[in-house]
Amino acid sequence: MIHSLPAELTGRHLKVAVAGCGGTGSQVLTGLARMHVSLLALGHPGLSVCAFDPDTVTPANVGRQLFSPSDLGCNKAAVLINRLNCFFGLNWTASPSCYKAGQRFSDDRADFLFGCVDTAAARRDLAQTRFRYWLDIGNTDKKGQVILGTRTRSKRIAQGVPLSEILASNTLSASKLVKKQTYYTPPRPRLVTEMFPILKDKRRKEDNTPSCSLAEALERQDLFINQTVATFALQLLWQFIRQGGLDIHGYFINLESGRVTPLPIK
Repeated sequence: MIHSLPAELTGRHLKVAVAGCGGTGSQVLTGLARMHVSLLALGHPGLSVCAFDPDTVTPANVGRQLFSPSDLGCNKAAVLINRLNCFFGLNWTASPSCYKAGQRFSDDRADFLFGCVDTAAARRDLAQTRFRYWLDIGNTDKKGQVILGTRTRSKRIAQGVPLSEILASNTLSASKLVKKQTYYTPPRPRLVTEMFPILKDKRRKEDNTPSCSLAEALERQDLFINQTVATFALQLLWQFIRQGGLDIHGYFINLESGRVTPLPIK
């Protein structure tokens, strides 16, 4: 089934928040800058982006993440945003803190929140913030997932849908459909916390100890897994904006077997 891009997200710049600027987030930000420039060339207003991360660059980050030795000790979000602003002539912003709704976009929610965090606790925090769409990206050593979800349900009768198609999946007659004001609800891509309820379990133990060296980091996560999941996430957003709708809202990726499994919207 097709989930359409809401009409209010067309014809204006899109507000994007990126929570986490490490292995995945650094790749996402670079891709978003390229996407912004490409959208402008196609007549789209483009993206307004803010990156959030309280961490600083360590020697273990150089090589696997998009940082250099000269970045050591600097805030990750600030380094990446400053670099992209200079390179592409942007005016994006960075915050050396965890993502909090309203911190960048006043009282407005982010249109798209990229969750580039690596713990269930961080995902529980993101689930409490204000966003229109949450694009969660996660990975283990050689596997990863990309899941686009939203809380919003549209409630307009037969919006752009032939009545015959609605009745085909509804036992009510046409007269009763109108009389009882039965609403057609378009398919909604589910949030990652809905698909994996275990993420809500606060008793779950996690190992989020930072790596002490690049070699140790590579034992935990393969060199190109972050780049791979980031690319699939960016492609999903690009397709959503360009085509105006999606019939899949994510992917399960396995670098070891070379398999990618799409996640259909139901």
